[in-house]
Amino acid sequence: MVDEERLQLAAVAVILAPFHGEMSVCMILRSEHPEDPWSGHMAFPGGRRDPGDADSLATAIRETEEEIGLALSRAQCLGALAPVRVPIRVGTGPMAIETFVFGLEEAIVADPNEEVAGVFHFPLSKLQEREGRSFFDYDHRGALLRLECIDQQGCRIWGLSLRILDDLLERLSGC
Repeated sequence: MVDEERLQLAAVAVILAPFHGEMSVCMILRSEHPEDPWSGHMAFPGGRRDPGDADSLATAIRETEEEIGLALSRAQCLGALAPVRVPIRVGTGPMAIETFVFGLEEAIVADPNEEVAGVFHFPLSKLQEREGRSFFDYDHRGALLRLECIDQQGCRIWGLSLRILDDLLERLSGC
């Protein structure tokens, strides 16, 4: 668990659900917004922890319902992945993202809000087979970085989302 005294906390939901007959991972495309450091990126539903949230799991559940209209429950939570430190300062300081994995037996019917430009389902089998794995060049403050990514369905998954996804895939490979 992360030190809640020093860090801003956020929580996301990795949702495993059937889509067109295959178990898939649900992700969102974040809407473009000038104040959002992850504007236009692929992400998992989630957001910052509010003072009214009982814990980070409650944050992930609340944010998922707000962003894509999906009511998750604690009973559907399969477990947590390792917290991820955000490598940049966000708002007033450092941030950590806690990730919770949910398993659903039925397909997701999403009703995204204005924060979400799209909802995508990536077949777990294709992710496990490393389909679409590649690298891309990213200009970070004048420095050209070569970063790993997954390109599927016209979407690029990279950065924090890729780190979270890779943690999930590594854990599933051990099952």
